[in-house]
Amino acid sequence: MTDHKGLIKRLDERAQAARREGTMTAKCDANHFEEAAAALATAQAQMQEAVAVEVKPLEWDEYEGKHYCSGLVTGSTYSAAASVHVDHAGEFRLKGPWTDFRYYPSLEAAKAAAQADYEHRILSAITTKPASEARADTEARGTHMNTLTFGALRQANNTRQMEWPGNDKADVAFRAIEVAGEFGEVSEAVKKHLRAERGIKGSTATPSDVADEMADAIIALDLLAAEMGIDLSEAVARKFNLTSVKYGLQTRLPDQSS
Repeated sequence: MTDHKGLIKRLDERAQAARREGTMTAKCDANHFEEAAAALATAQAQMQEAVAVEVKPLEWDEYEGKHYCSGLVTGSTYSAAASVHVDHAGEFRLKGPWTDFRYYPSLEAAKAAAQADYEHRILSAITTKPASEARADTEARGTHMNTLTFGALRQANNTRQMEWPGNDKADVAFRAIEVAGEFGEVSEAVKKHLRAERGIKGSTATPSDVADEMADAIIALDLLAAEMGIDLSEAVARKFNLTSVKYGLQTRLPDQSS
């Protein structure tokens, strides 16, 4: 966002001058200047709080001397043009989502006031917080998402297989067939979910059912990897990064090789 301090000062000065003039029209102008300054001040304060939200600048088009733009998020339309009113000669009038024209000393000031109004309408509907708190929340969510690792799954799988009757008979071939069966059940659950979404007669499945089948498939895949001495953490990171290199992509996973 733009630093609005200088413009806020100029708008305040214009408001004071209009107040001193004392006419009804001048008082109305002063109100408009003060409203614009207040909106800009709000946007500036939110900027200084380093909120984790930024509003994109309005994009203006020019046609026959008038400047137009639309705030697609709020549905607000703004237009700015040189004033034709004798009381506002040399100024620019701004029409926005309000009933009358507002006058500003320059086209830049009118556009800045439109931007401030647009930002204010968006930011007033958003609960903001300092960036430090936002980062803490993001890190907390990330920690929660990454709590379960391939290493933790392998350890739990190995421990549970020691309790599983007949586990000593499960070789590589058995585990490979098991993996194929579990991934087949994922496909079957997705098909049933699509039935439910599309109104097709037959048994159905919920996203939770699909998640359960996906979990079984991952557990079975780790059991096969364990039987073959494969570290899934290392294998997934290596293959992910090779694919990124192959297609010229920038995203990488941390190297898991010891």
